[in-house]
Amino acid sequence: MPRSRQWMTIDATPQALEPSERLRQPEAGDARAVGLLLHDAYAGTVDDEGESPEEAVAEATKALDGTYGTPIPAASFMAMDDGQPVSVSFVTEFEGEPLLAFCATAKAHQRHGLATDLVRRSLDALARLGYRRLRLIVTRANEPAVRLYRELGFLEEKDDA
Repeated sequence: MPRSRQWMTIDATPQALEPSERLRQPEAGDARAVGLLLHDAYAGTVDDEGESPEEAVAEATKALDGTYGTPIPAASFMAMDDGQPVSVSFVTEFEGEPLLAFCATAKAHQRHGLATDLVRRSLDALARLGYRRLRLIVTRANEPAVRLYRELGFLEEKDDA
Protein backbone atom coordinates (compact mmCIF):
# COMPACT_ATOMS: atom_id res chain seq x y z
CA MET A 1 0.00 0.00 0.00
CA PRO A 2 1.52 3.35 -1.00
CA ARG A 3 2.29 5.77 1.79
CA SER A 4 0.44 9.05 1.86
CA ARG A 5 2.86 11.95 1.67
CA GLN A 6 2.43 15.66 2.14
CA TRP A 7 4.28 18.65 0.70
CA MET A 8 5.10 21.28 3.33
CA THR A 9 6.66 24.72 2.95
CA ILE A 10 8.12 27.50 5.06
CA ASP A 11 9.53 30.94 4.34
CA ALA A 12 13.31 31.05 4.48
CA THR A 13 14.15 33.66 7.10
CA PRO A 14 17.25 34.56 9.08
CA GLN A 15 17.42 32.73 12.40
CA ALA A 16 19.00 33.61 15.75
CA LEU A 17 21.62 30.86 16.07
CA GLU A 18 24.54 30.17 18.36
CA PRO A 19 27.79 29.05 16.73
CA SER A 20 28.60 25.37 17.08
CA GLU A 21 31.89 23.54 16.62
CA ARG A 22 29.98 20.26 16.14
CA LEU A 23 28.64 21.26 12.73
CA ARG A 24 29.91 21.06 9.18
CA GLN A 25 28.61 20.74 5.65
CA PRO A 26 28.22 17.26 4.14
CA GLU A 27 30.49 16.39 1.22
CA ALA A 28 30.46 13.65 -1.42
CA GLY A 29 33.04 11.71 0.62
CA ASP A 30 30.54 11.51 3.49
CA ALA A 31 28.14 9.26 1.56
CA ARG A 32 28.91 6.10 3.53
CA ALA A 33 28.56 7.75 6.94
CA VAL A 34 25.41 9.63 5.88
CA GLY A 35 23.88 6.47 4.39
CA LEU A 36 24.49 4.54 7.59
CA LEU A 37 23.01 7.42 9.59
CA LEU A 38 19.90 7.37 7.37
CA HIS A 39 19.61 3.60 7.73
CA ASP A 40 19.79 3.87 11.52
CA ALA A 41 17.33 6.76 11.69
CA TYR A 42 14.69 5.14 9.45
CA ALA A 43 14.98 1.51 10.64
CA GLY A 44 11.72 0.36 12.21
CA THR A 45 9.81 3.54 11.32
CA VAL A 46 7.01 4.12 8.81
CA ASP A 47 9.68 5.22 6.34
CA ASP A 48 11.60 1.93 6.59
CA GLU A 49 11.32 0.22 3.21
CA GLY A 50 13.56 -2.68 4.21
CA GLU A 51 16.72 -1.23 2.70
CA SER A 52 20.01 -2.78 3.68
CA PRO A 53 22.75 -0.52 5.03
CA GLU A 54 24.50 -0.74 1.66
CA GLU A 55 21.33 0.31 -0.18
CA ALA A 56 21.04 3.30 2.15
CA VAL A 57 24.66 4.19 1.37
CA ALA A 58 23.90 3.96 -2.37
CA GLU A 59 20.94 6.33 -1.95
CA ALA A 60 23.02 8.78 0.09
CA THR A 61 25.69 8.65 -2.62
CA LYS A 62 23.12 9.54 -5.27
CA ALA A 63 21.78 12.42 -3.18
CA LEU A 64 25.21 13.86 -2.42
CA ASP A 65 26.22 13.48 -6.09
CA GLY A 66 23.18 15.48 -7.26
CA THR A 67 20.99 12.71 -8.68
CA TYR A 68 17.97 14.06 -6.77
CA GLY A 69 18.62 17.74 -7.37
CA THR A 70 21.62 20.02 -7.24
CA PRO A 71 22.96 20.06 -3.67
CA ILE A 72 23.06 23.40 -1.88
CA PRO A 73 26.10 22.80 0.32
CA ALA A 74 25.91 26.14 2.14
CA ALA A 75 22.39 25.22 3.37
CA SER A 76 23.14 21.61 4.33
CA PHE A 77 24.52 20.65 7.73
CA MET A 78 25.68 17.69 9.76
CA ALA A 79 26.00 17.49 13.54
CA MET A 80 29.10 15.49 14.42
CA ASP A 81 29.96 13.32 17.43
CA ASP A 82 33.35 11.63 17.69
CA GLY A 83 34.00 12.32 14.00
CA GLN A 84 30.74 10.72 12.81
CA PRO A 85 27.55 12.46 11.64
CA VAL A 86 24.68 11.94 14.07
CA SER A 87 22.15 14.28 12.43
CA VAL A 88 21.86 15.72 8.94
CA SER A 89 19.81 18.34 7.11
CA PHE A 90 20.47 18.05 3.36
CA VAL A 91 19.08 20.65 0.95
CA THR A 92 18.97 20.42 -2.84
CA GLU A 93 17.53 22.59 -5.56
CA PHE A 94 14.58 20.75 -7.09
CA GLU A 95 12.44 22.30 -9.83
CA GLY A 96 14.10 25.66 -9.17
CA GLU A 97 13.44 25.75 -5.43
CA PRO A 98 15.20 24.52 -2.30
CA LEU A 99 14.02 21.10 -1.14
CA LEU A 100 14.85 19.53 2.21
CA ALA A 101 15.82 16.25 0.57
CA PHE A 102 16.30 14.54 3.92
CA CYS A 103 16.60 15.32 7.57
CA ALA A 104 17.49 12.52 9.96
CA THR A 105 19.01 11.90 13.36
CA ALA A 106 20.59 8.68 14.59
CA LYS A 107 18.36 6.92 17.12
CA ALA A 108 20.84 7.34 19.98
CA HIS A 109 20.81 11.14 19.43
CA GLN A 110 17.10 11.75 18.86
CA ARG A 111 15.01 14.06 21.04
CA HIS A 112 17.91 16.43 21.75
CA GLY A 113 16.95 19.19 19.30
CA LEU A 114 19.56 18.34 16.66
CA ALA A 115 17.14 18.15 13.73
CA THR A 116 15.42 21.37 14.84
CA ASP A 117 18.76 23.15 15.01
CA LEU A 118 19.94 21.86 11.63
CA VAL A 119 16.72 22.79 9.83
CA ARG A 120 16.86 26.27 11.39
CA ARG A 121 20.44 26.58 10.14
CA SER A 122 19.31 25.51 6.67
CA LEU A 123 16.57 28.17 6.74
CA ASP A 124 19.04 30.83 7.85
CA ALA A 125 21.55 29.89 5.14
CA LEU A 126 18.86 29.84 2.44
CA ALA A 127 17.65 33.31 3.45
CA ARG A 128 21.22 34.63 3.31
CA LEU A 129 21.63 33.05 -0.15
CA GLY A 130 18.53 34.88 -1.38
CA TYR A 131 16.07 31.97 -1.45
CA ARG A 132 12.52 32.73 -0.38
CA ARG A 133 11.26 29.38 0.90
CA LEU A 134 12.05 25.76 1.68
CA ARG A 135 9.88 22.80 0.73
CA LEU A 136 9.84 19.18 1.82
CA ILE A 137 7.83 15.99 1.44
CA VAL A 138 6.93 14.07 4.58
CA THR A 139 5.12 10.79 5.12
CA ARG A 140 1.87 11.72 6.87
CA ALA A 141 2.13 8.75 9.25
CA ASN A 142 5.61 9.86 10.38
CA GLU A 143 4.17 11.73 13.35
CA PRO A 144 7.49 12.79 14.92
CA ALA A 145 8.64 14.37 11.63
CA VAL A 146 5.28 16.05 10.94
CA ARG A 147 5.27 17.44 14.51
CA LEU A 148 8.85 18.73 14.12
CA TYR A 149 8.09 20.49 10.85
CA ARG A 150 4.87 22.04 12.20
CA GLU A 151 6.69 23.28 15.31
CA LEU A 152 9.28 24.91 13.04
CA GLY A 153 6.47 26.70 11.16
CA PHE A 154 6.12 24.57 8.03
CA LEU A 155 2.64 24.67 6.54
CA GLU A 156 0.97 21.89 4.58
CA GLU A 157 0.45 22.57 0.91
CA LYS A 158 -2.87 21.63 -0.70
CA ASP A 159 -1.65 18.98 -3.15
CA ASP A 160 -0.51 15.54 -1.99
CA ALA A 161 2.92 14.33 -3.00
